[in-house]
Amino acid sequence: MTVKNFKLDEDTVVLPKGTRVLLRVDISGEDGHLHKEASLAVVRDLRHHTYVLETPSGRRLTAQRDQITMQRADLLADLGRRHWDFRKLKDEVIYSAVVGSQAWGLANADSDEDVRGCFVAPFDESSGLWDMPYTLQDPTGESSYWEVAKLVEQGLRGDANTLETLWSPLYKEVRPLGERLLSMRRMFVSMNILGSFGRYAQSQFKKMARSLERDEAVRTLIQKMGKGDVGDAVQAAAFLKGAGLGMSAGTAKKEVHALCRSLFDRGLLPGTSFTDFRSTVVNGGGVRLEPSSYRPKNAYNLLRLLHSCVCWLRTGEPLIQVQGALRVRLLEIKEQKIPMEEVVAEAKAIADTLDDEAATSRLPERPDYRAADEFLKVCRREQARRVFALPSGLDEGQREKVEVLGDDWTPELVPEALPPDIDASALKSFLRRYIEPTSERHVQALWVALTGAHAYGFPSPDSDVDLKGCFVTPADSLLGIKAPKLSIDFLGDWEGRETDLTLNELGKCASLLLSGNGNMVERFLGPFQVLTTPLGHRLAALARGSLSQRVARHYHGFFRGMCRESGVEAKAGGRTAKRMLYAYRVSLTGIHLLRTGEVVTNVRPLAEQHGFSRVVDLINIKEQAEKQTVSESDAMQCLADYERLEVLLHEALEKSVLPEEPPNADEMNAFVVGQRLRLMNQRR
Repeated sequence: MTVKNFKLDEDTVVLPKGTRVLLRVDISGEDGHLHKEASLAVVRDLRHHTYVLETPSGRRLTAQRDQITMQRADLLADLGRRHWDFRKLKDEVIYSAVVGSQAWGLANADSDEDVRGCFVAPFDESSGLWDMPYTLQDPTGESSYWEVAKLVEQGLRGDANTLETLWSPLYKEVRPLGERLLSMRRMFVSMNILGSFGRYAQSQFKKMARSLERDEAVRTLIQKMGKGDVGDAVQAAAFLKGAGLGMSAGTAKKEVHALCRSLFDRGLLPGTSFTDFRSTVVNGGGVRLEPSSYRPKNAYNLLRLLHSCVCWLRTGEPLIQVQGALRVRLLEIKEQKIPMEEVVAEAKAIADTLDDEAATSRLPERPDYRAADEFLKVCRREQARRVFALPSGLDEGQREKVEVLGDDWTPELVPEALPPDIDASALKSFLRRYIEPTSERHVQALWVALTGAHAYGFPSPDSDVDLKGCFVTPADSLLGIKAPKLSIDFLGDWEGRETDLTLNELGKCASLLLSGNGNMVERFLGPFQVLTTPLGHRLAALARGSLSQRVARHYHGFFRGMCRESGVEAKAGGRTAKRMLYAYRVSLTGIHLLRTGEVVTNVRPLAEQHGFSRVVDLINIKEQAEKQTVSESDAMQCLADYERLEVLLHEALEKSVLPEEPPNADEMNAFVVGQRLRLMNQRR
């Protein structure tokens, strides 16, 4: 393969954040300091065609594009290719979300909105002479996207950036293939997370601890030089060798040379020799040469990664939005209110628990390679169809605007891993018997999900298999004398397991989604899909786009209903753990959805995030049997939690990120009408 060459005028290329530049003219900084021509600076921001720069000494200044030039002109061609790729392929993005401090709930007034996502390279991009781009980045550097193959590869090894992008609650764009990716994201969950989240953060904190020791030694060295106690490079190396850093004589000598070179590169020394170093210190410049305090941004994020790793291992879910005491603590670290030595010690204490957490974790040992492979093939097939399935008369511009999905009705059975107590082969045989178009029921199903206790994180050995889905009725069936069935139900034993199936017609599903019905929302946006179709993924994308504050009524009403039913149980002889868990589950799911826009049905991570420790005890009780009761004292403690949950529900509505009304009602209606008409025409 080969790479395209570009001829560019540097003045027309937007410089992304982090680009090292040289001043073409003298410029006065924000503090009045005059920065001379050829001074070095780094691009920190781009505001209204004006670049915000920062010098190695930390001073800020602004410049127009024609006042600066790239320090390394040899990088211009690569930068040009990146800009070209972004302009050409930005419309191929299938999923994007806000990541970083905004998604974690740790942003402040200076925080940027960083966006990451995924694109699918067009068929021609992967079939021609030139290398296919595997990353896209917008000219400002604030948004970046992985090609789907790279995202899948990173996801399978448990890459933290990739997983947190897929679990971010702050979606920017979700197209049908992106919705499929979200619905299948658990294919990436495995014990690899222990290394990518936990071990990585642990290793970085060890490096940080060594850097803190080294910086303290350098600080002391500079102070001694200022007092005249260290006069040459040999004495400086001898001091570092004896500073407890574990350096040999040769390493200490190299360290002194590297220190001088680093200070020169940052513009703090006139030359690279030790003489320049000592002269600057003796003449009163020692303070500005001392290592600055360790940047807290990296430290607080690494500590967050450790906490997220523990959450993954315990609950099977990441810790994305940080709340409560942990949020306060991380913000204190970010604002440099906590000594870095204390942060390192705190991280070590958490890291020391990882082995014990891993020993009891329910995370699968390996990711689901089969599902990942199938998803990647689906993406490639869709892009191929855009080339081969469209009328040849369309010109290139017209073809790029047409989105083609293949056989919209073809179902995919059990596309991802299910809870360990669900027999996937038995479930597939059930779906083939009752739901597939070739089955005896002749149902045109779009979507079926596993719901109930399995999706809520507290199944017991005798829990049934709850299946909820959606099917389409052709338009002509709705117009006749005989009203069609708008729901399909099955309740009975299937291969030794009680199975409860409910399918609702597309129009009913759409109406309930727009009304904020949480059961319907969870059906399409929950964790376990067992039958999907391309049209179903389109509907799931519409479901995500229809989320509004209307869901508050459902979750609050469901919560109050569970509280009442628990009271009825108490009068009849004892409250069951199941009923009490449902009250926790539905309220916490509603709170999280209203606050973040993200649907999480598993009560374990939600309870841990909000500090409801009794949930784990209730789960352990329920796992013994479906209708296991709890003690009176435990029940009273849970009832006290319910009062707090109701307050949190009201607060979540007041501060909700969701719109007041569903913004895509017309689009949802058009989808329903369109699919009913399509099915009618297809069956004629």
